[in-house]
Amino acid sequence: MYKVSIIIPIFNAEKHLKNVINSVLNQTYKNIELILVNDGSTDGSLAICDSFLYDKRVKVITQENSGVSVARNKGIENAIGDWIMFVDSDDYIECNMISSMIESMENSNVKLDFVFCGFKKNYLNSEYQNQESNSYSYFCENRIMNKSEFCINIDSFIKKCLLQGPWGKIFSRKIIEKYSIRFHKELSYGEDTLFVYNYLKNSSNIMCLKNTFYHYNVFDNNSLNMKFRKDKLKLHIMLNKALEDLIKNYNIKYNEILALMLITSYVSYCGELCKSNLSKREKYICLSEINSYTEVVYTFKKAKKSFQNIIIKMCISHHMYKFEMLYFNIKEKIRKNQRLFNFLLGRRKEYETK
Repeated sequence: MYKVSIIIPIFNAEKHLKNVINSVLNQTYKNIELILVNDGSTDGSLAICDSFLYDKRVKVITQENSGVSVARNKGIENAIGDWIMFVDSDDYIECNMISSMIESMENSNVKLDFVFCGFKKNYLNSEYQNQESNSYSYFCENRIMNKSEFCINIDSFIKKCLLQGPWGKIFSRKIIEKYSIRFHKELSYGEDTLFVYNYLKNSSNIMCLKNTFYHYNVFDNNSLNMKFRKDKLKLHIMLNKALEDLIKNYNIKYNEILALMLITSYVSYCGELCKSNLSKREKYICLSEINSYTEVVYTFKKAKKSFQNIIIKMCISHHMYKFEMLYFNIKEKIRKNQRLFNFLLGRRKEYETK
């Protein structure tokens, strides 16, 4: 019977920590070890971790605050399982997640290196009350793929955010150790997706389970997700290069996929830039910088014609930063009004059904 190591990096997570730990220890699959890596928490997280040491499957590791990547790597170094899973400290998993993944591997006609599942994204308030109307599921159909099939279809998994982090997945510890795959400790954004891409480069057979076993929680006070990062587009370009290394030998349309990824990241970056607290001058400087990236210039020069792509291409070519910022400001106001309209429409339907 396979042993599964579940690694949870923890930093000041006392509000939600018991919930995620219980979701792991209450798994129907019992041959597990739970590695809790306390990353220098200053709240009651360590005490909560220690309170679970009555269960012999639990290990508690404490380190000085060094970041989530170092914490996850520390968990890998201390894992003894055949398979490794990662769970974030404010999320939780369904009780049959591990058993379903292991059963899928045991029933497969081929040796699987990687299994991933769907997830449910829950928008919650800080008191952990679920706002059901703001929960969304992301999944694909059950299927087993060799590396070529997976890479040919990879854009569909990326669009559904199924590869963006290490959670909702099970990794072979043998592959991780053989190829020295670790989380990049110098990065504070995109390091989790980079880990997944690096692992997939060394995988042969892959399975997707459509079940939404993983619950990814987004809180209304999650300042990390709301903070604008000036280096975000540069990091997306780095991830694009890692993705290119993964798929270029298998997918003849890899250039189209990379272009779409970059355009999507660029538009998202500009939208976040508009909403940021930076001054107008600082925003123009950011636009000037990203519009000088070789990858950006080349991508929009070759991009398929659309109203938005034409506008951006013109602004890049003629350094029209004010006009470009005006375009994204208008776009953001339209999007905000659309969200308000959808909310009011939903409340009206709710009222009419009462």
